[in-house]
Amino acid sequence: MADYRNCTCIGCKNTFEADDDIVVCPECGTPYHRDCWNAHGHCINTELHETGGSWQRPKTEEEIKAEAEANAPVPCPNCGSKNDRNNIFCTQCGSSMKRSESLFGDDSTGNEEDSWTGRFSGIMGMENTVNSNEEIDGVKMQDVVDFVGKNTPYYISRFRFFRDQKKKIAPNFVCMVFPQLWFAYRKMWLFTAIIIIAAFLLSIPGSLISLASQTDALLATLQPQMAMAGEEFFKAIQEQLLSFAEAVKENYRVLYWTDFVCNYISMAMNIVLFLFGNYIYYRHAVKKIKAVRNDNRSLIDVQSRIRMAGGANVGFVILALLAEFALTSVLSYIIMFV
Repeated sequence: MADYRNCTCIGCKNTFEADDDIVVCPECGTPYHRDCWNAHGHCINTELHETGGSWQRPKTEEEIKAEAEANAPVPCPNCGSKNDRNNIFCTQCGSSMKRSESLFGDDSTGNEEDSWTGRFSGIMGMENTVNSNEEIDGVKMQDVVDFVGKNTPYYISRFRFFRDQKKKIAPNFVCMVFPQLWFAYRKMWLFTAIIIIAAFLLSIPGSLISLASQTDALLATLQPQMAMAGEEFFKAIQEQLLSFAEAVKENYRVLYWTDFVCNYISMAMNIVLFLFGNYIYYRHAVKKIKAVRNDNRSLIDVQSRIRMAGGANVGFVILALLAEFALTSVLSYIIMFV
C-alpha cells in the first residue's frame, strides 16, 4: 500500500497520518481522507482531470535540496565563471570544464591556446558548449571531438559554421604561411604531399637563379671536401657548376619572369588554402570518421581508431620539413652531378 504520510489531503488541507483511512481518485490518483471524499462526492483536483495528468507525491525538502545541488552551475577552472554542469567548454573563455580529464575520454590540456580560441569563437558569435548527441554532416559530435583532439573549441566552432551557414570560407592564418606543415600536423597526407611538391616545382626557377649567383661561394665551400676525392673530381664538379651558371646567365630573362609568375601562383595557392584550409579539414574529418565507423574489421574499439586517425602530431611536421629538404638536395645533386 502506498505511503501517503506527510502528504496533504486537498479536501481538508490536513496532513495524512499513519493510521488515517485514505482513498484515492480512480482516475488521477489524488489521495483523500475517506470522509473528505464522501463529503465532496467526487475528485476536486480538476487541473489534473483537465490535463489528463496523474497525482505525484510532492518532493521532500531534502529531495528538493539534493536536486538543486545536482543542477547547480559549476565554476570554470580557468576563469571562474558559472556554467551549466553539462557544459564541456566554458561559455565565457572556451576552456575545458574538466582540465584534468578528457572530452569523452581523451587527454585535455586546457592550455592558453584553447582559452584564446574559445574567446575568439565567442567574439565570432559561436557557441562553445558541446552536446554529445549533436551531429555534424552525419557524424556524432563525440566522434568529431575525439578526432580533432587538440584545439577542439576552435574547430568545433568552424565546423558548426560550415554546417549552419552553408559556407566554405573560414580563414586559417597558419595555412597562409606554412600550409604544408599545418596539413602534416593534422595528418592530411595527400594535401601535404601535393603542397610540398607544388611548392618545390614553383620554387625551381628562383632556386636556379639563386644557386647560379652563389657558384663561386659554393665552390669555395666545397673545395676542401672535393679535394679529398681527388683533383680531377673537383675540376669536373667545378666545370659542371660553371657551365650551369653560364646556362642560367644566358637564360636569365626567361628564368626571371618564370620565377615572377611562379611566385604569384604560390601566393595565390597560399591565399586559397588560407581561405579554405579549415573547410578542407572539415571534409577530411567527416570522411575519416565515417570510414572508421563503416570499417568493422579491426579489433580495436571505434573511439580509439577515430583518435588514431585524427588528432595532431608534431613529428609529422618534422617529416614534412625533411621531405622539403630532400627535394632541395635532389635538385642540387642534379645540378652538380647530372
